[in-house]
Amino acid sequence: MALPKDEETGFSAEGGESVLARASALVPDLEIRATACEEARQVPRATVEAYQAARLVGLYAPTRFGGHGAPMETGLGVIEALSRGCGSSAWVLAVYQIHAWLVSLMAPEAQEDVFGGPEGANTVIAGSLQPRGTLAAVTERGQEGFRLEGGPWPFASGGDYGRWAVVGAMIQDEGAEPAPAMCLLAPDSWTLEDDWFVSGLKGTGSKSIVAAPRFVPTRHVTRFSELLAGTAPGQTAGADAVQRAAFVPMLTLNVTAPALGTAVAALADFMARADGRFLAFSGEMQGDAGETHIQIAEASAKADAARLVLRESAGRVRQYSEQGVDMPLLARAQVRRDAAWAVRACVEAVDLLSLASGGGALHREHPMQRWQRDVHAMAAHAILPYETNMKLYGRAAMGKSLSTPFV
Repeated sequence: MALPKDEETGFSAEGGESVLARASALVPDLEIRATACEEARQVPRATVEAYQAARLVGLYAPTRFGGHGAPMETGLGVIEALSRGCGSSAWVLAVYQIHAWLVSLMAPEAQEDVFGGPEGANTVIAGSLQPRGTLAAVTERGQEGFRLEGGPWPFASGGDYGRWAVVGAMIQDEGAEPAPAMCLLAPDSWTLEDDWFVSGLKGTGSKSIVAAPRFVPTRHVTRFSELLAGTAPGQTAGADAVQRAAFVPMLTLNVTAPALGTAVAALADFMARADGRFLAFSGEMQGDAGETHIQIAEASAKADAARLVLRESAGRVRQYSEQGVDMPLLARAQVRRDAAWAVRACVEAVDLLSLASGGGALHREHPMQRWQRDVHAMAAHAILPYETNMKLYGRAAMGKSLSTPFV
């Protein structure tokens, strides 16, 4: 589905228009490759190379390495647009973008290690932040660092093309509680286990990262406590504003736009087919039926409302980062609430349209069944559970203690 020339995503920010235009130009090719992407269970290499050529991977990466240092508002627009062509392909780019942002929060030396190569800010970084490993302080060859053991690290979307990887682990300090951290795995120090056999987001290639026990230098490890407090090495006063953005809100909003783009694509396709489909036992063409007009209105309202909510949340994150002010707890909890609500609205929109599409949409070649499977897989992300995020906001709003610092 080609994007209408006058259609806007609703997300824009200063300096973001050319980036959005480059992303929108890739949509037709993504749509053509969508079926092959699913069948291969990974994004085609040509798609990743197109992302790099368009300088989309380093959207949030530091400007000093050739990144855009763009706000989340711009990223949401880019990913929404690309999702209209292929949800899996857009999801993978969103993951690459946020991983580049994660590295930008680490020590300057670590940033130089990753972004200092020929690909600069558009270096592809795989990852999984689940703390499946352990880190024990050691000294090797006169260098201080950690011994990393554990894994595998699942859900490494787009990992087939990653050079570096970022994974989660628990630091085992003697006499202290284990502390979660993220650490870098250098090129050729990790592999993938092909365990991605799923029903939705099949093309993301979200396999598991595997690494043998190894030494990780101190500069390649950053504690979650620093990231949550906004005191990580890369979050200094001299960094781009997006590097000072609140940690969990950035991670949360990053995985929402694919659902929105999927809902918009499903709606456009439904409307395009309606005039050519006869409603059995009704005597009407679907495009003439009153219930069809109601379904279109409901689905579009859900998608539009989701976009407005996400735009507002992203803008709020940007405003705090530009002012160099810590984002208050309630505002951070609201981002998790808004993200879960918006994605739920997109799921409801796609489900509505899928049911209204009849049995023909069950055929493999019909894109509606792929959109429905994909949007449900998107909503299953660990940071988007609806009830959990609603409860979290409600407790914060009432001034009660929270069960997690991951806000």
